[in-house]
Amino acid sequence: MSSQKKNIIISVGIFVVLAIFFGIGTALYNPQKEFDKKQAGNIAKTGNLVLSVVQAMPNEVAKTIDVIGEVDQDAVVVNANFASTVVSVHNEGKTLKRGQNVIGFLNGVTMPIPFGGVVSEIFVDVGQNVVAGEKLFVAVPTSSRKTYVKIDLPMVNANFVKNGMPVKITYNDEMLDGVISNVSIYSKYESGSVKTTVEMEKNSIPHNSVVDVMIEISKHQAFFVPKTAIFLHNDVSSVKIINSQNKVGTVNIEIIKEIDDGFYISSETFVDNIKVVSVNPMYAEDGVEYKFSIVE
Repeated sequence: MSSQKKNIIISVGIFVVLAIFFGIGTALYNPQKEFDKKQAGNIAKTGNLVLSVVQAMPNEVAKTIDVIGEVDQDAVVVNANFASTVVSVHNEGKTLKRGQNVIGFLNGVTMPIPFGGVVSEIFVDVGQNVVAGEKLFVAVPTSSRKTYVKIDLPMVNANFVKNGMPVKITYNDEMLDGVISNVSIYSKYESGSVKTTVEMEKNSIPHNSVVDVMIEISKHQAFFVPKTAIFLHNDVSSVKIINSQNKVGTVNIEIIKEIDDGFYISSETFVDNIKVVSVNPMYAEDGVEYKFSIVE
């Protein structure tokens, strides 16, 4: 046998041996099993049958719809009726008397506010050349009795909102009161939203300002739990609880409100002081009796 054939046979033999070892190693190593084992270990504190739980106390929590709105007032847009260069501009948000100058132009020409009111928006800057018909500023009359906030309400929430419901509007960290005055019977199919109007008493929020709108739709006796306690069971939000016999059970829940640290949740089966598995609840087996440690 030639040396070349011997080398080929030896190489094939080495390849076969390596393939066998690789196959055995692959069969023995199961990444999912290793992951599950580590995760299950995160639950155990002093043994395999010890769970970490939180003791959840009831609180009255409001369920709200939080959306963005845009302020709409009885505003007037003032346009240029000549071509010139801007030499001075009044500050936005200032209340002026009728005839006071808002924008100054070359040769002493001015553009006054047509009525007493607030200059809510200015579209030009000093040094800018303007042409006839160009927008100069927006003015809101002080005689305007109401301010309106227009919102696109998600269609899934439209059935919860009725005329007369109170609303909180936040602008520049100030919270103001409003009331739902109109919910459209038509939806915007392309966005899946319903046009809704919030009415406010006269205030200083500028026209076209963007505001935060909070509509309270219900109040619940809810229980606060960390985000690690929530998992999906049959595609439904759920938690694992410890009953009076220290056995684990799965309970479907409704998420009432989310905050930075966790969720306020509700369920008809909760008692006043429930114990909820707080870490990796999917690894706690239903019906098994566990010892547990309370997480402070």
